[in-house]
Amino acid sequence: MNQETALVPLAFTLAPIVFTPEAEDARISALCLAADVSEVTCPETQAKAVEVQKAVSKVIRAVEKARKAEKEPILEAGRNLDAACAKFLEDLKANELRIATEVGNYQEAEREKVR
Repeated sequence: MNQETALVPLAFTLAPIVFTPEAEDARISALCLAADVSEVTCPETQAKAVEVQKAVSKVIRAVEKARKAEKEPILEAGRNLDAACAKFLEDLKANELRIATEVGNYQEAEREKVR
């Protein structure tokens, strides 16, 4: 048995990541606003910079929120895969440890005989 024959492959493929036209427009708009902020030198430019920063942050938060929402089912699938494999291997791992302990005990006993 090898990696390819150990598990029935999941019917799971990811489509290419595509951003909505609305997200693209918001990104471009925020970048254009940000390009207009070169220096903050007085209360007026500071006020403008703060407003631009808010607009940029709003786009970032929206995309991050969407990313997390899209990623959650993938993470859940990974957790389910991990749990299923752990349960499947539980008795094998217990036996692996039991046998390793037996081998270790035997080797220790043999070393004691030599001393």
